[in-house]
Amino acid sequence: MASQASGTLLHLPEELLSSIFQYLSRQDLCQTSLVSKRLYIHSSPRIWKSVELVDCRTPHDRATVYTEGDDPENETLIDEHDDTPILRKLLIFAKHPHIAKHVVELTHRCHLPSPDSFQELPKMPFKSPTISSDIRLACLLKHAIRNLVNVQTLRILYGHWLLTVELITGFFDRYRPRNISIRRLWLENCSIEGIFQHEQDQCDFDGLEVVRFRRMRLAPTPIYATTRKVLMRGGIEQAMHDGKGGLYYTTLHDEYDISMFNKPLEVPDRRDLLDPGLDEGGYYIRPGTIFDVSKAFDTRIYDSLPGISELVSSEDGYNYIASHQEVLPEAHPSGMGAHLVWMDNAQNYRQMVRLRAAKNAPAKFAASLLAGSMATLTSLNLDWVFLVSHPYKKYARQGHLFMPLLENISRLRFPNLRAFQLRNAVTRGVLVHDLVPLFGTLGLSFLAFMEAHRNLKCLGWPMAQFFTQYEETLDTRNRIDQIIDSLSTSIIDLRIDARYNDQGEPHSQVDERIMSFAERKRRRLFITHFASRMRSVAHVKIEGCIPRDERRETLRALRHCPLQRIVSIGVSSPLGNTWGENGNDIGHLEDGHFLTASEFLEAEDIDTVVRYASSPLQPPQEPYVPTFGPGPQPPMLHMIASLHAATVTELKFCGYQGSPILGSPTAITDSFLYPLRHFHALRQLVLSMWILTFFEDDWRDREIIDYWLNARDSSSTALVPLSGDEKEDGAWAAQLRSKYAPDMLARQVRDMVAKHLSSAAKGRKGGVRVRASFSLGSEPATSNIFDIDVRIGINDEILRFKGPREELEPERRKEKLEQRRWF
Repeated sequence: MASQASGTLLHLPEELLSSIFQYLSRQDLCQTSLVSKRLYIHSSPRIWKSVELVDCRTPHDRATVYTEGDDPENETLIDEHDDTPILRKLLIFAKHPHIAKHVVELTHRCHLPSPDSFQELPKMPFKSPTISSDIRLACLLKHAIRNLVNVQTLRILYGHWLLTVELITGFFDRYRPRNISIRRLWLENCSIEGIFQHEQDQCDFDGLEVVRFRRMRLAPTPIYATTRKVLMRGGIEQAMHDGKGGLYYTTLHDEYDISMFNKPLEVPDRRDLLDPGLDEGGYYIRPGTIFDVSKAFDTRIYDSLPGISELVSSEDGYNYIASHQEVLPEAHPSGMGAHLVWMDNAQNYRQMVRLRAAKNAPAKFAASLLAGSMATLTSLNLDWVFLVSHPYKKYARQGHLFMPLLENISRLRFPNLRAFQLRNAVTRGVLVHDLVPLFGTLGLSFLAFMEAHRNLKCLGWPMAQFFTQYEETLDTRNRIDQIIDSLSTSIIDLRIDARYNDQGEPHSQVDERIMSFAERKRRRLFITHFASRMRSVAHVKIEGCIPRDERRETLRALRHCPLQRIVSIGVSSPLGNTWGENGNDIGHLEDGHFLTASEFLEAEDIDTVVRYASSPLQPPQEPYVPTFGPGPQPPMLHMIASLHAATVTELKFCGYQGSPILGSPTAITDSFLYPLRHFHALRQLVLSMWILTFFEDDWRDREIIDYWLNARDSSSTALVPLSGDEKEDGAWAAQLRSKYAPDMLARQVRDMVAKHLSSAAKGRKGGVRVRASFSLGSEPATSNIFDIDVRIGINDEILRFKGPREELEPERRKEKLEQRRWF
């Protein structure tokens, strides 16, 4: 039967085969490619279109460790960063140009979960000198890049430092063979420090259209930062966030304690690391630097991949070293045989890595990259980037702001730029100086930059840095007005943010301290002088500690815009506080997490909320007059519905303090959600919800998360049928199945939200996708977000659901990468 189907497939026209193959999964394509040469020809381009270079974790159970004064001991050593999967793919590309030419998107990432943005990211410079540190990898990559002639997108996500450097300098080498230039570059959780000047001079960035710098350091790493950590092979095991509400352990090392950074290295003789007399390929690892362990791991890896030694010769290593004569003027082969040449090359390479580590100017290279792509760049995104060296101060030297990358950007001109974003300046270390206004002449001004880019489609900038609080001259005000007039009809995507505050967002800022007053004034100038003049904005995102009255007024000010997507993210629920003042309305619920989450919650005007819930929608007032302060105002959803219900297709409100409690909503919850019935065009709704995890005097977050993970793992045996009898199954097991099982969560989400949704929206094909977002963790410091997507159709039927899924779940991560706007 299978052969009959394949025979039928073989006789289909080329156009129909191409249409069919675009719907096949990668696994199906791989199996289909084995059927015949014709199907291989159709499958291969799709199989290899998008490739990931990812390392793996490998135990070496035949390692023998020498300890001072003791006999050797057998011990299982873990190589946390085995490059074997990367090497295998590079070997294929280097040896088979007909395969390499199909690669259009290339992504390199570490197999470990990316660091937590708030607690771990500020401490990680991503400069590990022991990972992907073998010269043979650098040489093999050069062979592969020569055949990867059609790569258009390069992503480096939590990249190994030395491999990151080689990928960037290799793909942007002006002399590399290519059919097309790299068009899109995404750098995230990685380091671009240590790229030598002669390498920069040889780079050609012309043709780049999209650049995204995300969650990385674009300022020099402080030399005094002794608490910073880097990933390491053979380092000390330390705990890291696993992205699933818990911790995992991996080998780390204090950056300042790496001997490479403060003294030259000597590469030991290969025989110090290998004993050929040990059976079954066992390895001796003797005491020495942390690099000895890395070298021993690499020796085993490359010995198991003979194809590399057949392709990459010692001459390649010498040529690689020779290409860096400017930094290694005394490097030369010993001329005493191929093996010793390799050792000489390895020693020179380690010396070069030490020199790379001493270089500390990522902003200079980033500026060079942007300057080289001025003619073609259409989208520039700076997302959660560290722009200053000191995380606790905003430097000014002789009246000059020490933010070198922003200085350079302000002088550049991009004739084709359509998206310009400085996003998520929301934590200490990534904040932008008060005197870096988008529209103003004081400090580091972007006024001339904005005059040259007045046709932007997407603009993202800190809300309090659009204007200064100081009076501008008449000429400057006229210049600003002309820019805003032009932007008012061009911007379709507007994103603003402010620094997060653990206490949540107040109804209105009443703090009259000098700095607070100045920042509040600048935020409100944005609302009255910029937002109120916009006419074309379709997507708006508001994030950070922005008081609720200013969030509301921002959306009111955009009254003439055809808003389709509204995103509001904070610490507290942007819809309103359903828990009562200081959580007084939920005191009957036993959940110790409330003690910290409800401490600063302000009371709602319950009479106003209830009255507006069922009252008619209010038409916009003309002219627009802002209303700031804590007085009685329409709830958020009612206000949005009054102005934008006809056009909105997506609503997203995230913030856990005071959010609706799943399964145990307070009385006021329905009043906050009632206006959803006016959004007839709604296709997606995202809401933060609080989920109760306290049971029998203990928090059960870990057990609930494990239950969710096991529920979606077809190989898991952790799930067992329950009889439904609490006495037989146990109280917690019964509670777990009846309340936290994915299908039961979907029903609870439906029961809370579906009755408020528009019947027209639910009756549309596919219904309304409601995403409920929960925050769970073994402890508050390790909490992560888990989402469940529920499709709700007519008659409140659950059409389908998916989840709960964490943000790093493979399918969800892929969706976010592919659907990222303005990448």
